[in-house]
Parts: sequence; C-alpha cells; structure tokens
Amino acid sequence: MPPPDSRKDQATERSARAAAGMLGWWRLQIRTAAGGSAVRAALSAQAQGPAVQRTRTALTLSRVRIIAALFAALTAAWIPIDLWAFGWQLGAGLAAARLGAGLAFAMLAAAERPPTPAAAQRALGALFVVPMIFFPVANAMLAWSGVDVYHDINWAAAVYGHGPFVLAAGLALFPLTAIESAVAVATIVACAILSEALQRDVRQIALAAGDLWLLTLVAVPAALAALSQTGFIAALTERSARDRLTRLLTREFSLELLEVQFRIAERDDAPLTVIFVDLDRFKAVNDRFGHETGDRVLAGAAAALLATFRRQEVVVRWGGEEFLIVLPNTDEAGARAAIARLAQHGLGLRPDGMPQTASIGLAERRREGAADWGRLIEIADRRMYMAKQAGRNRWIDSENAAAEFIPATVPMAPAA
Repeated sequence: MPPPDSRKDQATERSARAAAGMLGWWRLQIRTAAGGSAVRAALSAQAQGPAVQRTRTALTLSRVRIIAALFAALTAAWIPIDLWAFGWQLGAGLAAARLGAGLAFAMLAAAERPPTPAAAQRALGALFVVPMIFFPVANAMLAWSGVDVYHDINWAAAVYGHGPFVLAAGLALFPLTAIESAVAVATIVACAILSEALQRDVRQIALAAGDLWLLTLVAVPAALAALSQTGFIAALTERSARDRLTRLLTREFSLELLEVQFRIAERDDAPLTVIFVDLDRFKAVNDRFGHETGDRVLAGAAAALLATFRRQEVVVRWGGEEFLIVLPNTDEAGARAAIARLAQHGLGLRPDGMPQTASIGLAERRREGAADWGRLIEIADRRMYMAKQAGRNRWIDSENAAAEFIPATVPMAPAA
C-alpha cells in the first residue's frame, strides 16, 4: 500500500488533471464564435462546449416534440383520404401503416427525456426513422397494387412519392453539425432509392436519377440551413459568455463553471480558492472624468488581471467594477502569491496618474468548510468589504487581518 503522502499527491494530481480538462473544455466553448472556431463548432459536436450543446439539446428536444405531435395528428387524419382514393382493400393496408406511424409519432411526442445531447440525438433519429420506414412500406403496398406514385394521375398517390422530399426539407428545422447533416442526407437519399426501387423497373432508371437529383437540390440547402443554426447558436453563446467591454467571462456564464469546479474540488478533496476584487473609488472616476474614461480604466484593470493569472485560472466580471477570480487546485498560500503577482503587475492607472487600487477578499473551500460555491463567494465578498472598511487598497484572507495591496507610490503620468 502506498504511503499516505503518496496517495494524497496522486489525488491532487488527478484533481489537477480533471480541473485542467474541464477548464480547457470551457475555454473552447467561449471561443466558439471567434474566427475559425465557429466553423469547428458547426462541423462537429466534439468541438462544442457545454453551453452550445445545452442550447442545441433544448432546441432539438422541443422541436422534436412539436413536430412529432403534428405528424401524429396529420398522419392519422389522412386515413379517410386513402380509403376514398384507393378503396377499402388497399386503403385499409395504408391505414394500418398510418396508424402504426401515428402511434410512433405520438409516443415520441409524449416521451420524457433527460436534457442531454445523446437523448436529443436519439429523439431526432427516431423522428426521421419513423417516416423512413413508413414511406417504403406504403410504396411497396402501392406498387403491389399497380399504383405508380410518381406518375399516376391520382394526386393522393403522389403524396407518397414526395415523402423523402418532406424529410429532406425537415432538416432545416434542427441545429445540426456537418457530420450529422451528412449522415441524415445520406440516409434520406438511401430511403428514396429504396422507394424508387420498389416503384420502377430498370427501363425507368433515368426518371429515378432525375428524382434523386431534385431530392439532392432540396436536401443540400436544408442541411446548410441546419448548419447555420448551429453557427448562430455558437455566435450567441460567445456574445453571452463575454463582457463586451472587458472581454472577460460574464457572471451569468460563469455560474455553471463555478458549480462544476466546486463539485470537482469536493469530490477530490482538493483546494479551490476564489478572489473577489473591487476597484477602489471607481465611482469618482465616472463622476469626475466621465463614463468613457471609466470604461478605459475598467478595460485596463481587466487586461491586467488576464495578464497576471494563469490559463487554468478564470477571471470573471462579476458586475460593475467587481471581478471574481477562480483558482482551481490552489490553496490560500497559492492565492496570496497570486495577489502578490497582481500587486507587482498593477491594475493600471487612474486618470490622475495614480495607480488604480482595489479592495480584495479571498476564501478557500477546505479552510472555510464551505458547503457550496455560493457560500465561498459570500465569504470572499464579505472580506472584500472588510478590506474596504480598513482603508481600501487592502486584501484579507482567513486570518481576517488587512494587508496592503499596492504599495504607495508617487503620482505618475497617465499612460498614453
């Protein structure tokens, strides 16, 4: 059995790998609309982060439910038309097939599913599989009865010949990746080929080729529309993930990240520290120099935070002039060292040439015994206010003793 210290080191290493992997996943997510990464998000689900996948999943499941309910009603409603157009013998067979398809659609609409990408893919696949089975079966019945669904003057028969076209057009209703679209188009074309084979003989191969070409002309634009939906979701995710002024993560987008980070740290009994930063006397900058100047000060402070903290550490604009830094697998001593690096780097200059200071509170999960990430942030926030009450330009940790943040300096000229 390995010694206790060795087991502790192994657990810490596993926690670090898990946190780094999860953070890498999130960093990919917040870059999905930047340049070529938006293209990658549309090409493959593997290139998407949790926010994009969650939105795609919700859209897919809701649309599957609506369309399945609509198809269940329309499929059954067509039965009287089949009976009128084809007579009782053939119409009864088609009615039985329609009842089976309608029941499958109804079950698909009523089914409760977990909001996961895998469940959404299965639901979407089932939505397309039902008509892919129904139309070849119906075409086989019509062919055995001598009905040509492609050239018969009976308009009710022509409906069955257009089934694959309906499926192809339906692709545009869902946010799909390139891989998913290619698989769907190939499957729909295969369904059409099967239907054609049941209706035509070898002498009519040219007519079949023409129908398949028209089907392709419908399917390709529909697939491109599905791809554009995925790209649009990625673009909206980027806009909601990043604060427009500072380019930091927004508070809303970071909440799930905080939840996941806390669960990982709790599972592995690993340290997790949050640092709450509030810029000192920022309102005075806005009041005296205007909001445009205040925006430049905010952007400069955000740039300093990004330059100081490491890639595996996440910087969030929590609101106004407040920032939150999440330090996975970092204890209180490591957080103190990070604050020292930030003090050395600085937060930029105020319009009067003085260094921009901040009041800072920090809290570490294990030391505080925090039950959830909300409690951890609450402690860091309270200590930030304590630092402000102690005279500003201070930071406070679990010892509750205010320490100077940026050493006092003589005024400097504002940066160009």
